[in-house]
Amino acid sequence: IWYSTSEYLRQEMNPNFRMTDPYNPVHIMSFSGARGNVSQVHQLVGMRGLMSDPQGQMIDLPIQSNLREGLSLTEYIISCYGARKGVVDTAVRTSDAGYLTRRLVEVVQHIVVRRRDCGTLRGISVNPRNGTMPEKIWIQTLIGRVLADHIYMGSRCIATRNQDIGVGLVNRFITLRTQPIPIRTPFTCRSASWICRLCYGRSPTHGDLVELGEAVCIIAGQSIGEPGTQLTLRTFHTGGVFTGCTADHVRAPSNGKIQFNEDLGHPTRTRHGHPAF
Repeated sequence: IWYSTSEYLRQEMNPNFRMTDPYNPVHIMSFSGARGNVSQVHQLVGMRGLMSDPQGQMIDLPIQSNLREGLSLTEYIISCYGARKGVVDTAVRTSDAGYLTRRLVEVVQHIVVRRRDCGTLRGISVNPRNGTMPEKIWIQTLIGRVLADHIYMGSRCIATRNQDIGVGLVNRFITLRTQPIPIRTPFTCRSASWICRLCYGRSPTHGDLVELGEAVCIIAGQSIGEPGTQLTLRTFHTGGVFTGCTADHVRAPSNGKIQFNEDLGHPTRTRHGHPAF
């Protein structure tokens, strides 16, 4: 109930600012993205709401006051948990996020682009009309990929195999309402210890097919690790306020099993020096 109340106040805060005081400095700074965020303004003028304990669990007693009105002694003691946790996480858990990035890069640093075409005939089919993928995500998935097979409309070929997909070709697929589109991915690449250019597709840096010798997996490992560091620092910026959205589960659109070839693995070591695979 208290979380719903806090969310209701958060949603009513922006319309109230626009109607009563649209040029309020706090409103302009937070909602323009210049400084602060919505959560901090909500704690200033709404209510601090539910807080988290040092283990990240919700504290049952909510803080009904805001920072402008001032907190009672009990509310101040409750809020100290989250504030202290934010300072400690910034100093301690940032190293854990950095170590995760190091491990990710160490595992995949040998995988680079070494061939133009591995010759695979396999791929995955992407279909926007099966209800599992919004059209916007479907378009982002296709742009930059390479077709794994010819695309036909009746007896007419509208796209050939190994053709990279651009915005024009995606719009053509949408206009002609093409059925599942097979694309090449690194998951179906036949190369055992590297990736070919056509299975990787376009490089986001220059919008063309990835160059030979580019360490694409190091980029992938750093792309996963950098948001992890940002998530660690988020506790410091919000002051330890409990967020209910983190409790939502993620449901996969389809079931199945993922099998990996043992030849792809490489011996490594854990953070304690023990051998691992």
